[in-house]
Parts: sequence; structure tokens; C-alpha cells
Amino acid sequence: MVLITFNLFYFLPPTLPAMKRIIFLCLFLIPVLSMGQGLWSVKTSFPGTTREVATGFSVGGKGYIGLGRSPGQDIREDFWQYDVQNDTWTQVANYGGGVRYGAASFVINDTAYVGTGWDVSAQHNDFWKYDAGQNIWIQVADYIGNPSYSNVGVALNGKGYVGIGYSPYNNHWFEYDPAAD
Repeated sequence: MVLITFNLFYFLPPTLPAMKRIIFLCLFLIPVLSMGQGLWSVKTSFPGTTREVATGFSVGGKGYIGLGRSPGQDIREDFWQYDVQNDTWTQVANYGGGVRYGAASFVINDTAYVGTGWDVSAQHNDFWKYDAGQNIWIQVADYIGNPSYSNVGVALNGKGYVGIGYSPYNNHWFEYDPAAD
């Protein structure tokens, strides 16, 4: 690590009395130093296999990440939970739909929904919900768009929306109502 320092006194007029220079520096440095709350900090490393095109969501104050593709096309079905309070990772139940990458996800009322994606041999349109309390995946109604991957998933006003993506190219959106499944 390289530390670069400079003398702030150098930038102040030499005719400014020493006490005024110190007061000026304090007024300058206090706001700058208080901005440290927005800095990144290192946390416990992800213990799972290195991967890309994974999917993630947050439920109950915990973060989840899973699926994806590791180097060499090793496609994953595992999911991991990150507890920010304890800075720990725990492996949870594998995804119910099997291996895939490029899946869409959204959360409605502390229930995560994950679906679509690709497993190299096929694109998918199935969808599953994750019950974090029981640590199980439950299949729900299929995505009614074409089987696809790299879709975008969002939730708004108690409904889930999935669209765009590749199959080969989608420009449509579909709504999921969990009450009606």
C-alpha cells in the first residue's frame, strides 16, 4: 500500500497566523474525515466456487447468492446465505430447478422467486420460490414467456415482473401474481 501525504499548511497563505491556519485545517479536515462512513470495507470472502452470471436477492436482512457458471462451464445449483450481522456465510438448500446460470430473481413479502436461466443444453422457464424459514424451494407457475436466460426480475406493489433477456432477444415483460400463482 502506498500512502501519499502532503502538507496542507503549504497551501495556506504564509501571512495567515498559525492559530487561524489550525482552525482552518480543523474545519477542512473534520468534514472530510467524517465522510469515511461511505467507504468500502473487506468482509468474509465467499466460500463457494468462483462464478459468473449468478443471481442474488435479500430476504429477512440476509443476502443470498447462488447458481451461476464457474470457469470451465461448471454450472452451479448451490445457494449461499450471507449474515451481515455475524459476517458469516452458510450454504443453504440447493436450487430446486437444478443447475443453471443467467436466472432472474425478485422478492415479494420476504419470499424470493428465482427462475428462467440456461444450463448449456436448454433455456428454462420454470420458477421456484425460496422459503427461508424452512430452507426449501417450492415450484410455482412457470414464466409464460419463452424459455430464456439473462432476464431482469423486479418486484413492485406485491407483484413480480420478469422480462427482456435472451431467447434470442426479448423485449417483453410478464407479471407474476403470487396470490393467484
